[in-house]
Amino acid sequence: YYKSILEDSKDSQLKAKVLLELSEIYWQEKKYIDSLNSLYEILDEGYRLKRNSEPEELLVGYSYKIQEDLKDIKVPYHIMVKCADILFKYRQYNIAEGLYKEVTKTFPEAPDIAAIYYKRARSLYYKKEYKEAVNQCEEIIAKFPPSEITIKANYLGGNSLRVLGERYLAIDKYEKIIEQYPESYYARLSYLRLAESYFQLKETEKGISLWRELISKYPNSYESMTSLWNLARYYTNNNTELKALDYYRELSERFSQSRLGDDALYWKGKILENIGSDEEAKIAYEKLVREYSLSYYTERIIEQRSDISSAWPVSSSKEEDFINLEEFLKKYDKIERKSQLSLLKAELFEEISFFKESIVELREALNHNSGNIFLLFRLSDVYKKNKDYNNSLNYTEIIFNYLEDNYQLEDLPLELWQSLYPVYYEDAIRERALEYEIDPLLVLAMIREESRFNPWNESVAGARGLMQIIFSTGEWIAHKLNLENFTDEMLFDPEVNIDLGCWYINYLEERFSNDS
Repeated sequence: YYKSILEDSKDSQLKAKVLLELSEIYWQEKKYIDSLNSLYEILDEGYRLKRNSEPEELLVGYSYKIQEDLKDIKVPYHIMVKCADILFKYRQYNIAEGLYKEVTKTFPEAPDIAAIYYKRARSLYYKKEYKEAVNQCEEIIAKFPPSEITIKANYLGGNSLRVLGERYLAIDKYEKIIEQYPESYYARLSYLRLAESYFQLKETEKGISLWRELISKYPNSYESMTSLWNLARYYTNNNTELKALDYYRELSERFSQSRLGDDALYWKGKILENIGSDEEAKIAYEKLVREYSLSYYTERIIEQRSDISSAWPVSSSKEEDFINLEEFLKKYDKIERKSQLSLLKAELFEEISFFKESIVELREALNHNSGNIFLLFRLSDVYKKNKDYNNSLNYTEIIFNYLEDNYQLEDLPLELWQSLYPVYYEDAIRERALEYEIDPLLVLAMIREESRFNPWNESVAGARGLMQIIFSTGEWIAHKLNLENFTDEMLFDPEVNIDLGCWYINYLEERFSNDS
């Protein structure tokens, strides 16, 4: 029965649940490798569960139990590597490094064994065992033919040498990568590390020259953008404003939609103000406000300059000012014939509240109508009805990524804005915000950014739930609130998490209320 579901179902979440149950059944039947493989399939296929760390925890736990108690059973290569990767992901670098080392000894002829050697070197680096990391990198370079792995080993070796203070040896590594592998991503990174090394050695002109060379050789790269910013800040800090202005201008023009676009416009405006070019400064600020309406710098400019505030692009509107959603979606409701049956089935399932089945059919239709706004909105809406708020938000953001380049934002339906900035868990948030005297909108904003409304969210640092509270902090707050029998699993309960998170915001506000 389970195998037929795995073969026939299109629902990845259902498959994950089935594989999780199969793993437990196999374990009870002492089919240990089958149990491990079921968990591995969940992770390898990217099937999602409510708590995605659960199959990771089980895979590592079962593998460890086999190695400790069932030594006659050999854990397969792919399982050992996956366990080591999981441990590394959760910052268990000591254990991960030991497991990678064991893999290289147990499976020396594995096709991708060079990658495991590199992962071990990376673990040594994160353990801060830099000399051992250098030695492991040198072993990789000597043992394996030139490839992406040996380039990465050279780069990691250079970084390790820098930390050890061996800057000239590190420089040799970076220069070798640039010379031998100029088209590699690591060549661009090596330029940045070279420049940093020369600045540390007080050879400033060499560092500046390397930034300029990087910009010239790789003009459209992320590293070129970083170099432009570094040059602009260097000249700003050294009071060479006209040179700094040139780099801010170039950065704001060439990388206008980047993460540094608003920074560049702000500092460009500041320098123009300083040198008396007030009209040019105003143009820069108006562009900043127009193109980066949610930027921190936009807020500062609007507070500081009354003549700029009118440029704010989204006015305060009433519900009747927005365009009608159905009319808007009609522009996108042309669906390929072979997808129309899936859409019809999705609508029927939705009517009888079979939301998971409706989602499966909508995703099938979307596979044949990639990027269709109508289907994306329907998916977002059905996910919301299924109380899968995280996926609802994900699909809304996909819609906005397209629409923001094709529409004025104030011309979009109100329902789209409500899906982008939703109000979920409203009763619990209002109740706790009132109790602890904090702004409920602040709580909503934190939940949206921290967990994206996924109550089962868990970070690699162990922060859990809607407001991403780590167990030690949650335990301390629970003690303050006289919450008995507190466990880490309780952090996945939305009401408990909101209660603890709101109390903690209030505590921090009181503690730092007089901190200027």
